[in-house]
Amino acid sequence: MDMDGEKTVETISERACIDSNGLPVRLYERRHLIVTQTAAGVRRYPGARFWCTAEGDAVRLIDSSMFEVVESGELLVAME
Repeated sequence: MDMDGEKTVETISERACIDSNGLPVRLYERRHLIVTQTAAGVRRYPGARFWCTAEGDAVRLIDSSMFEVVESGELLVAME
């Protein structure tokens, strides 16, 4: 399958968290996406999901309310 469409990233959701210093951190769940035009119309091909901070730092989901910043190992706790 030829995937020469527009490659982009879309935001799926966001979470408000608190870092180890009690400061607020906003996290975003994002997904890679390819949008292409076919004879049948526009097609969307969703790809891998990932979490990151607003600054683009990679974040790992530990459980439903805890995250880890990959580079530093800092734990973030969801406020919601």
